[in-house]
Amino acid sequence: MGARKGMVSIIKWITISAGFAASAFYCIFTVLAIQRFPGHFSANLHYLSVLGNVTRNPNGAIFYNRGVMIIGLSLLIFYVGFVVWNASREKSKILWGVLIFGSLNGFSIFMSAVYPEVPDYQKHYIWSLLIFIAFIPVLILFSLYLRRYSGFNRIISYSGFVLAAYNLVFVLYALKEGTTSGALLEWISVFSYIGWIMLYVINLMFFNKTQKQFS
Repeated sequence: MGARKGMVSIIKWITISAGFAASAFYCIFTVLAIQRFPGHFSANLHYLSVLGNVTRNPNGAIFYNRGVMIIGLSLLIFYVGFVVWNASREKSKILWGVLIFGSLNGFSIFMSAVYPEVPDYQKHYIWSLLIFIAFIPVLILFSLYLRRYSGFNRIISYSGFVLAAYNLVFVLYALKEGTTSGALLEWISVFSYIGWIMLYVINLMFFNKTQKQFS
């Protein structure tokens, strides 16, 4: 029993570390890429993928693409850790959904850096679109699952549903308009999701009720 409890605790902290790493490293590498971007860079005018375009950002693309790969791998660990950790306490179909769509999300993020805008824009567009499509079920299922536990701040669950709705709007916009406009919408989607992950990690680390419920 003690060994099992210790393993659950290890998985918990791996999940926390992966969530923190995904958020922190993406922000750090994005800033490094922006600093090296030639000329003016604006969230109103430029999609984030431009930072990984070696033609438009020759000195900064490598930083952005490496950061995207790190967040993709970190989120894969985060989702798998969340599911394994919670599955040790109970069986739930929701957890399988989080695992499937979370894995798709993390893998799509990673592949969007493997295929940056240059030299293969079409592949990059497909993988990038899959990122935001996968956000929707991940946020909904994650939020539904967290609502069941009193230790979690309800803001995390409710904001997850709001972000899922926002991403649905963004996906429909991107399908209709392409990437000729709407860059700021992408920035809001990406960084609000990162913020949501951080809210979850912080809640898990510092709220006593949460720690008792999930330890």
